[in-house]
Amino acid sequence: EEARLHSIAGASGCLYAERRALCRPFRAGMAPDFLSVLNTVRAVLKDVETRKQVHIIKDELGKLGKEFGRFDERMRKLAEHIRQANKDVDDVAVTSKKISDRFQSIERVELDAPSLQAAATPTLIDVDTP
Repeated sequence: EEARLHSIAGASGCLYAERRALCRPFRAGMAPDFLSVLNTVRAVLKDVETRKQVHIIKDELGKLGKEFGRFDERMRKLAEHIRQANKDVDDVAVTSKKISDRFQSIERVELDAPSLQAAATPTLIDVDTP
């Protein structure tokens, strides 16, 4: 009877156990061998679809890799600008300190009254004398 239906005759227990582990449970009323063929076809079709998707995933990963490269370059430039801004702030702080120190040193200078008066008195020059 099995030969007439083109099915497996006398399959060993290990083959049946392997097939059972890989296949979904059979629906009630369906011949196990027919369902095994359907499950195999389904698995092959799924594999073909997965392979099609792999190319799409690879393309998207390539695009993502390029975008990450741009992100990495921009982050490097931003870090350099931040380092430069920090250096500029330090330079401005040094200049500010020098200016403040100079103002303080000028404020501490005490000028004596006679030298102030001499500096304020104009010197007259006789223009008519040869």
